[in-house]
Amino acid sequence: MSSETKGLSIEIRDLALGDFEQLRGVYEEIVKEGKYFYEDEAAPPLEMLVFKFVTQRQLKVPQIGAFIGDRLVGWVEMTRYDQPSIRHNGTLVNVGVAKDYRGQGIGRRLIEEALARAWNAEFLRVELFVIETNVNAIRLYESLGFKESGRLRHMLCRNGQFSDRVMMDIFHPRTDDIIKARTA
Repeated sequence: MSSETKGLSIEIRDLALGDFEQLRGVYEEIVKEGKYFYEDEAAPPLEMLVFKFVTQRQLKVPQIGAFIGDRLVGWVEMTRYDQPSIRHNGTLVNVGVAKDYRGQGIGRRLIEEALARAWNAEFLRVELFVIETNVNAIRLYESLGFKESGRLRHMLCRNGQFSDRVMMDIFHPRTDDIIKARTA
């Protein structure tokens, strides 16, 4: 899917194995900012990113990138619970957009596409965790319909400052109908 976002021609597509070196580079840049992800020093090793990708792909979980030409400028990573009793739930693990491309609607487009694909893959609920100081992300998630569903108080400590980890979730727009059909 390719379209214009604030004057940029952005292609939103499935990540491929060949994209993961770029993904790790963008991830590393964001980690070094020290504001948005829980990692303090480095992004996960390339092998771990690829392993998670392959595992989640088998569970039909969206792993999507935003590209300008061949350059990866953002991504969304989801996971799905694999136990049958909770398999209808997924987690939006990471949403990352390169610093020079923030504020241009790329994160919103990535999340909208990930949710559309999650609903098509029979997810009923998607959760996420965000650091309370990441106010822009919280506003974005709320504008997409996510609601706060809990907090882990003082979960993160950076430079002597404690922050809560906020849990948010969103339900499939037809959750009640789907549950009725499954239990009828």
